[in-house]
Amino acid sequence: GNEGCDDGNLIDGDGCSSTCSNEADWTCTLVEFSLSVCTPICKDGKNIIPTECDAGIEPGCYDDCSGPHPCFLCTGGDATNPMVC
Repeated sequence: GNEGCDDGNLIDGDGCSSTCSNEADWTCTLVEFSLSVCTPICKDGKNIIPTECDAGIEPGCYDDCSGPHPCFLCTGGDATNPMVC
């Protein structure tokens, strides 16, 4: 119907809210007759679980935010402050 996503639960903070709408900083697939899969937006400078390393456009993290490049030490980062590498 008019759902933006449906991940099969009523948990907020996992990309698809308890009211079945996309949450900020996430992208969700919406497939008819299937559950949505939500992933955090990578390279936006917000380190949201399950991304391991998101320093925005700065060097240090892999393009898929799976972790830091070898020889980089990345610290901090949360939903509002970028990680520093």
